Amino acid sequence: MGDWVRRWTRVGQPGSTQHYGRMWEAEREFEELSIINSWSEDDNWPGINKPLFNGPDAKRFDAKLVKLDDLGYGAFGRVEKVSHGSVCLARKRIPRRRGFTIDDLRKESLTMQKLDHRHVVKLVATYAPRTHELCLLIWPAAICNLSTLLEDIEFLRLGEGDREDIIERLDALDIKDLSAIEPSSEDQLLHSATKCPLEFLRNAIGCIARAMAYCHQNDVRHLDIKPSNILLKADRVYLADFGISRDVSGQDQTMTEGVPGTERWRAPELYADNGSSMQLSDIYSLGLVFLNIATVLYNVRLADFDEALKYPSRNTQEEQLYEREKKLNIHLEKLTSHALVTPPFMFTHEGQETVRPRPVVNLIARMITSNPKNRLHAYKIDDKLSMLGGIHQIYHGECCKRPISWVEDKWDKKLTALTSLRKENDRLKQKVNELEGRDRTYELRLEHERKGHEHSVALLQKKLKDMEDKCAMLEGGTFHQSVAAQEAGRIPAPSERRDSQRVDRIFNLALIKLHEYGRVHFAVPWIRLQTPPASDAVSE
Repeated sequence: MGDWVRRWTRVGQPGSTQHYGRMWEAEREFEELSIINSWSEDDNWPGINKPLFNGPDAKRFDAKLVKLDDLGYGAFGRVEKVSHGSVCLARKRIPRRRGFTIDDLRKESLTMQKLDHRHVVKLVATYAPRTHELCLLIWPAAICNLSTLLEDIEFLRLGEGDREDIIERLDALDIKDLSAIEPSSEDQLLHSATKCPLEFLRNAIGCIARAMAYCHQNDVRHLDIKPSNILLKADRVYLADFGISRDVSGQDQTMTEGVPGTERWRAPELYADNGSSMQLSDIYSLGLVFLNIATVLYNVRLADFDEALKYPSRNTQEEQLYEREKKLNIHLEKLTSHALVTPPFMFTHEGQETVRPRPVVNLIARMITSNPKNRLHAYKIDDKLSMLGGIHQIYHGECCKRPISWVEDKWDKKLTALTSLRKENDRLKQKVNELEGRDRTYELRLEHERKGHEHSVALLQKKLKDMEDKCAMLEGGTFHQSVAAQEAGRIPAPSERRDSQRVDRIFNLALIKLHEYGRVHFAVPWIRLQTPPASDAVSE
């Protein structure tokens, strides 16, 4: 062990067998597919391109299959692990439902026939050993499903569960480096170069998105996306259980009535009476699956996720949907804070332009928004995951990583767009500076005009005051002359009366001019003037 810790390699004992394990797994996969293809030439093989096997022939064929294990129960039937020759398969027994014939069930299952993708399970045979039962043979037979792996990782973190059973499953998945989820120990250091469970989960996100995009591009809607329908093998992930999937080829409006799928993972619009888009409903369910994975990736308890997914006991369905959406948003906020302190996402955020990997919380938020029109399509989600994964594309396995030329092209486009935005930003900044300069010039002009008007008003007010004083003085002199004349019994001379009237006339004319100037420039209120009668008016 000490040699390995010091990075020494013993002769005949390579430091890591992960690469060879993956090569062996790929070779084994290719070999099994070749064997399955050869079975189609066998008349006793119930291939999907042949008429349905039933009756005694189907019963004899069913008996030849060797049952290896029970894999559990799917949405519509029991699933077993069986072998046919050297190939392991999953046998799904589907009981005939009321109102359906065996041919109806087979027609539904053949939706999978048009799918040929490395991350989608393959339907290889169908037969009816009994009148009330249809059997499907599906390749491959998985080690476990995604839900089991997520629980196993949390059990190891908490020191709960059957550790021996968990380690056996992880070994079968070629996951041996547990240093990221358990305290370091000598046996874990031996496998430090192998894949860890968190790396497996990150890779699975992109591979699942790629499979979903493939299904949608081929007009197939799954309608029951959830962790238990995502199967796992060593370095492989498969989208499975297309029991209620739909082939929507030739339909302009991909709408479905009813409430398909599993309640916890179902899109909210599926509860509406007017139907919903099957494709966008798949995206919502896929977003919840990614949220489940992110909960484990960012070291948050699965119990918190389960609580967020739970519908509260409310009176109306609308209230239930609203409350659940609010809880999901709170859970997303918690994941955001945890992601920023979780390697390799420390000191990065999703909106940051960097070649380093970034968290997927914001992407998940766009997938599970309550408005279907705001959700991304599967192929766009796949593209975004390639960019969020950084230069090493950590959200995709080796099987689905984009060529480096694709990444370079994306970054070139981003940099070109960024350069264009900078130029536009500089242009707008210059325009703003010009407008601000004009605004300051206009304000200075207004200030100058205001001061000029204030000066003019002050001059006019001074003139008015001088004239008022002069008029008062003149009026005082005229008044005294008139009083003296009256006391002497003498009538004022016409010249005295004319002087008094001339002063009043001059004073009133000055007031009129002052009023007109103030009304035009300053809106000074009207000054009531008392002009002398026209008969008494005299020329200046």
